[in-house]
Amino acid sequence: MQALPTFDNAHHEQFMDQGYLRLGNVLSPDELAALQQRIDDIMLGRVRYTSTCACRSSKKTAKYAAPWATRCRRSRTGASTT
Repeated sequence: MQALPTFDNAHHEQFMDQGYLRLGNVLSPDELAALQQRIDDIMLGRVRYTSTCACRSSKKTAKYAAPWATRCRRSRTGASTT
């Protein structure tokens, strides 16, 4: 299935009604393999973040920002592989 060439109001309505939208092949086979490898590395603990900022995005919802989130105001040193 080819990638969705555009995203218009009809696609948005379909997404809102059904809760999903098929985008097609948005990654090349090499990009997909790299993404799968990265996910495996994270899940198996081969990648460790030296800074895991847990800044609250809202006290009311108590949701935490991801380490790379732009809302996070604490300094980050990035990720390191170990």
